Amino acid sequence: MSSLLDDEESPEVTAIKLHLESAKHQVTITKEHANWANYQLDESKKHFKDVQRMLKEAKIRVSIDQTEEEEQDVATQDEFVPNSNDVILSLHNENYRSIMFSCFIQLAKEGDSKKKEIAIQIYNYFKCNMDGDNGKFYKVYSNGKSYFEVDDAAALQSKLFMS
Repeated sequence: MSSLLDDEESPEVTAIKLHLESAKHQVTITKEHANWANYQLDESKKHFKDVQRMLKEAKIRVSIDQTEEEEQDVATQDEFVPNSNDVILSLHNENYRSIMFSCFIQLAKEGDSKKKEIAIQIYNYFKCNMDGDNGKFYKVYSNGKSYFEVDDAAALQSKLFMS
């Protein structure tokens, strides 16, 4: 009887074998899906990095373009160009720098208690050396090439903070 069972499988064994084959097939399909999903994920990561790089490059281009536009706008907006009677309130100006450095030395010796007095002296010195009402005070834009006019109060205020 045992040989009869070996030659012929019972319907339960056949069902289990079919179920096992089906499960193996599903595992194979699932592995293929996982491999495909990993491939798509890798491609998406590459695309994401490319997009980030392109965004960074675009931001740099926009920044450069904006800087160039601002420099052009500043250059066209500046109708006032300092002349010899004007005072440029910038350490890039040699005359201004030498006066300010001597005042810094004086402040170091005398202390902050004389700060306001020294600031007023500096302001008066520049104001006296202007040719009457023809002289003006200018500050320099951050590009270091263009100027903008400031009133007397702003010129004095800059000395109070600078000294």
